[in-house]
Amino acid sequence: MGDKLQGFECIGNICYYTNIPLGMAGVYVFTNEQKIVNGKEQVVYYVGKAQCLRKRLYQYAEQAYSAAYKKIQQIGDQKNEDPIVWVKYTQDNAVVENELIHSIKPEYNIRVNEGMTAKDGVSI
Repeated sequence: MGDKLQGFECIGNICYYTNIPLGMAGVYVFTNEQKIVNGKEQVVYYVGKAQCLRKRLYQYAEQAYSAAYKKIQQIGDQKNEDPIVWVKYTQDNAVVENELIHSIKPEYNIRVNEGMTAKDGVSI
């Protein structure tokens, strides 16, 4: 799985979103581990894109943004762990996100699970 996240930077738990510079566009990934630990393989839960990564990850971290906050809480509750966040700074957000979603098929990405593609205009 690590080769799929080549070029991504691990920022750790969602609360570390403040380390991302404002205005940086890119793709973010929620996983179970920072790396393979004790033979436990890294699993990607969700892949998303943002024009401003810091603002988007803030929405996941802060309860006031209930839909995004509920999504990350749901993942954490169902998997019994806090997801780890990886980021890649890129202007080709849609392309990178689409490639990752289709190669990894994360459990919480609706488009893949319902057989939709990025051109279907589905926003997650």
